[in-house]
Amino acid sequence: MPFELIDKPAGVPGDRDGFSQFISQRRAQPLFAVNDLDYDISGAVMVTETAQVCEQLRQRMAGGGSRTVFRFVTDQPAPRTQKKPGPHRLRRCDGIPFQGTKYSVWETATLGFADTQRLRKEASEAGVAILGDTAHGGSPFPRLMLHCVEMRFDADAADGDLRPPYRVPPPFVFDCPQQFDRADLINWLVCIERRQRSFAVKAETTLRLIHSDGGLLRCDRLGSVCWFYWYGEEAPTAAQLEEVSTVAAVAGVSQWRLQWMFDRGRDPHHKQLWGNGAGESQWTGEENGVRYLFREAQGLSPGLFLDQRHNRRWVMEHARDQRVLNLFSYTGGFGLCAAAGAAAEVVNVDSSRNTQEWARENFLLNGFALTDVEFSVTDARLFVQGCARRGRQFDLIVCDPPSFARCQDGVFQLERHLPELLRDLLEIAAPGAAIVVSTNYEKWSFAEFRRVVIDSVRQRTQVLPMPSPDWDFEVPGQVAEPILKSLCLRVNQVG
Repeated sequence: MPFELIDKPAGVPGDRDGFSQFISQRRAQPLFAVNDLDYDISGAVMVTETAQVCEQLRQRMAGGGSRTVFRFVTDQPAPRTQKKPGPHRLRRCDGIPFQGTKYSVWETATLGFADTQRLRKEASEAGVAILGDTAHGGSPFPRLMLHCVEMRFDADAADGDLRPPYRVPPPFVFDCPQQFDRADLINWLVCIERRQRSFAVKAETTLRLIHSDGGLLRCDRLGSVCWFYWYGEEAPTAAQLEEVSTVAAVAGVSQWRLQWMFDRGRDPHHKQLWGNGAGESQWTGEENGVRYLFREAQGLSPGLFLDQRHNRRWVMEHARDQRVLNLFSYTGGFGLCAAAGAAAEVVNVDSSRNTQEWARENFLLNGFALTDVEFSVTDARLFVQGCARRGRQFDLIVCDPPSFARCQDGVFQLERHLPELLRDLLEIAAPGAAIVVSTNYEKWSFAEFRRVVIDSVRQRTQVLPMPSPDWDFEVPGQVAEPILKSLCLRVNQVG
């Protein structure tokens, strides 16, 4: 009876909230989960390609014909004997990395569907409460150190003859007890593990590896380079830089840069970088089949804001035969996706000549002829007003303005100028056009952002949500509100 095991990270929802469905969507293949794991537990989830086989396996599992093995770490002294007998027989199995430390590794097996809450309670009652399981007496830790390592049906394989489909090895944080007292490092490694086990990572992959779950640290994998952002009020210490280097190595890249983001608004040209050697000052990465050029020497970003990935994908999917206007275009990402989506016309507008030249290089990198794309170095508001005077219209408009920027008329302030800009966009939007508007302005909640947008466009559009961010940014079930806020304005048809 065919099945496979997928590897659910800790800190993402189980089947009821969608990890198997998340993998199913990424593969474009239906998957049905036989078992479930709690949000904070990692390891094996058994899936099948049909609902019928899934139900058959569930019935077989409910009858006790399956075997599930869990592994966990504790920092509590190992008892000579199990204090309270129970259905979960505990067996110590730690190896060389744990010798000379206060930590030990244990395994337990269960038949049928596993009751992980009961397992956690019994481990505590046995005197080996699981590390990170504070609800049952375990010591605080960045994650619950409980992992489902094996699932199989007894008729499928004999003991000692387990093949890869039946095992999901524990994450690497299970094998570095010497680092367990470095809470920040372990938390960052857990963040990396979560993304690496959720996404296919290749040489040119662009992916957010550490987001708001990383405290003072963020990290983007941009192809062959890890680009870190440090939000501490003080510069990183030598020890913290060493930990950052460890994170980059675990992420599988040879080059890294760390950029200090504190108080960056006072001088937009001031930039402090740390890294491991000279490395490459220019390199490439890939997102949704589009390649991007990255640079370390220009501005506060190396060239791409990954939180807009889902919006760029949406533009690519809706650009065919459309006249597309990309305002505040930066290095041209939305325009690139429009061109890749077979847009009839692509116009990039940005007040920076440097970033427009960068955008041109990105278009050439992807094989697009520059004669088919317009690059306008001007203030976005002046460009829009000029189009309105000439009667020029667009079918798809992307408006992702900065919170604050200097421009020809002095300054652009989001709170003050966004409503007027949105009203002006309605004058150049064709009937039925889509206007994608977004911001990462942290002083606005999504509700406030939506109110400002609706009050600006009133009855002339339908306001629709954009797709949810990918799981490398916002995992379902997290309490924190997403920083990036996006809406789609669908302009009403005339008549």
